[in-house]
Amino acid sequence: MKKKWTACLAAVLAMVLVFAACGNPAADGGNADDKSPTTPAPAEGEEAVTLRYMTWEDGDWQKFSEDFIAQYMEQNPHVTVQYEPTAGSEYMTKLKTMLSAGNPPDVVWVDGWQELISRGVFEPLDAYIEKHGFDISAQNPELIDMVTHDGHIYGLFGWAGVTAIYYNKELFDEAGVPYPQEGWTWDDMKEIARQLTKGEGADKVYGIELPLDWIGAFETIMWGNGARLIDDNLQYDGVMNSALMAEAIDWYTSFVREGLAPQPASAKSMGGAEEMFKTGKLAMMYGFSGFIQSVKVNGGFDLDKLGVIHLPVANKGDKPAVNTTFTNPIMITKDSKNKDEAFKFLAARVGDETQREFVSLGWTVPSNANLVYELNMLDDPLLRPFVDPLVNRDKYVYPKPVGAYSPLYSAITENMVNAISKIVIRGDDPQAALDEAVANVKKIEADRQ
Repeated sequence: MKKKWTACLAAVLAMVLVFAACGNPAADGGNADDKSPTTPAPAEGEEAVTLRYMTWEDGDWQKFSEDFIAQYMEQNPHVTVQYEPTAGSEYMTKLKTMLSAGNPPDVVWVDGWQELISRGVFEPLDAYIEKHGFDISAQNPELIDMVTHDGHIYGLFGWAGVTAIYYNKELFDEAGVPYPQEGWTWDDMKEIARQLTKGEGADKVYGIELPLDWIGAFETIMWGNGARLIDDNLQYDGVMNSALMAEAIDWYTSFVREGLAPQPASAKSMGGAEEMFKTGKLAMMYGFSGFIQSVKVNGGFDLDKLGVIHLPVANKGDKPAVNTTFTNPIMITKDSKNKDEAFKFLAARVGDETQREFVSLGWTVPSNANLVYELNMLDDPLLRPFVDPLVNRDKYVYPKPVGAYSPLYSAITENMVNAISKIVIRGDDPQAALDEAVANVKKIEADRQ
């Protein structure tokens, strides 16, 4: 789910924000500029082990991993961890090449794992979880369900990702528009966006920005009326082109068609949604919790003027749909020669102590719901919409996202983006555009068989 997570890093660290290139390791997996400190000699009788750990981190995330690895090696002197940060769009291409060559790292971040799992390149973790007494109940249930294939668990998580709607209180106050409240609806969102849209040209202020080319945004928001792109059995035919989805996509694209949200090219020309939001050109914005930390670190916006609300529902009284899977699994490769030590390292990386330190940096939320309470995250009105779904599960519904579950993720994403483009640019009928998208995905699926 790298596209989702890359958008997160971009939405998160490149406010600093996301995705600058890091030094790439050598093609054979080595790292000529290994920053790992020299570790103490292994204790007598312990066999020296080298683990390779590959991620797409940069910035604060990379620094955290470097510190964590140094501490881990100090505590486990027989283990040398070779850290291979490979930020940028080439990450998965490089990892797939390593997997095909039979020379992958031991522990890896994985994007789009559901399209790789049938190749048998990852190690099931069930036996190691039992052997080493890892408390799997501390992990977010949606995330564990996401990486369970044929009854086996293939990955663990060091954080979760949840989205919400940010709003600029100052723009609301100036327009005399009340802030959105818990339980707000699609109609509320549309009317608020209409009231806050004003001006023309370079001076125009938009009510909201809604991404048209990122499935992590449009799928999650369009869940609000019960629409889905895949059902619980991962079927898409009759689901992503259902009447509910046609209704949802018509509503979603209407913001751009009616000038209440900018065209993607316009938003990009103005620096992107976050820059527009910070400069008062955008009243509402879809985003991750990391935007709050970005503002704390980089400034550019007064946090006293920032509000956050969960995603709207189509009908009053419905439970909001939530996607907690804006993260990535950390997995062990099948070709690892040191799977037990790899699991111990993985368990330490996703364990409570490490999560506590990582989440305290402010860039994300924990996959362990107990830490929400321990860190008093519900007491922060800006963080509450992001963490409440992790602990008060009866208030929400949790559909299966395409990017987290479907082996046809790439095909569905491409064709949904194309359908949205045709509706917005050409004025195509939503139902016809979705039917065409489903037909195209079926062709791709048939070609793979």
